[in-house]
Amino acid sequence: MPYPTKSFAKALITGSNGFVGEYLTAALQAADTTVVGCGDQATSALPIAYRQLDITQAEQVNSVIQFFKPDVIFHLAGISSVKLSLQKPELTHAVNVDGTRHLLGALRKIVPQAKVVIVSSSEVYKPKAEPLVETDPLDGTSSPYAQSRVDQEALCRADFADVDWVLSRSFNHIGPKQLPHFVIADFARQVAAIRLGLQEPVIAVGNLEVVRDFTDVRDMVQAYRLLATLGDPGEVYNLGSGQGAKVSDLLAKLILLAGKPVAVRVSPDRFRPSDNPIMICHNAKFVTLTRWHLQYSLEQTLQDIFDYSLMTLKSQKG
Repeated sequence: MPYPTKSFAKALITGSNGFVGEYLTAALQAADTTVVGCGDQATSALPIAYRQLDITQAEQVNSVIQFFKPDVIFHLAGISSVKLSLQKPELTHAVNVDGTRHLLGALRKIVPQAKVVIVSSSEVYKPKAEPLVETDPLDGTSSPYAQSRVDQEALCRADFADVDWVLSRSFNHIGPKQLPHFVIADFARQVAAIRLGLQEPVIAVGNLEVVRDFTDVRDMVQAYRLLATLGDPGEVYNLGSGQGAKVSDLLAKLILLAGKPVAVRVSPDRFRPSDNPIMICHNAKFVTLTRWHLQYSLEQTLQDIFDYSLMTLKSQKG
């Protein structure tokens, strides 16, 4: 079933140079939306108008919003690495919480009619064995990253009830071009290196027993577009496939692509200090609203990630 064709005239993507930004740009442009972007890098390789932005600086945020005056904003800018948040908790709070405060404040003053999709995370939940629903308790104690997302959500409710925001609690999303400090991209790169003879047939891993809900990034950006179009102001929606997968099973699928025997070595330095054992998305609220459906199977996504890793390593090898 095709998605609704309604689109906004101009969309601003904060953090447009990130992993999700390129895919979201393509999805929006396919829906005849003019896309503009901003981020902490000086330039952008995407075919969009772009401004550099330090989102922790309110004056810069005001300037970008005044310059672009978007109809809809996809707020992707943020620190999304749990590992980095453990190393830099103050910066994580400044970017994820204060940055959101600056953005919503600028929208209120300059484009009060604009809608903003704020991307939070499944990390805000207190884990449980069953799929997580939007009304489940929140718990930011697992990491500074999780706490920053809990604080970000509280900020929206307490201080910006008059702004047209809708919030996504996004579960894990993966796909080609994701950086290898994320688990599936890391495994795929190691398997591709083994396939090419660039690495000994041994893969270093962390905790393989966790269960996560993985969604292809190309499906996730369609969910973001639908959320902007159909999401109710002030509401929170879980975004994820609704299916859990053990990380060890995904690694086994990737290892088959190596075409040779591969040993797995557990490396203690790859374990998180705190790692929720099971995180699965209950997505009925969003699916009922939008009729969103997956277009990429997990097997196809893993194959695409591996193929991209293989192509990248071949080009680097020369």
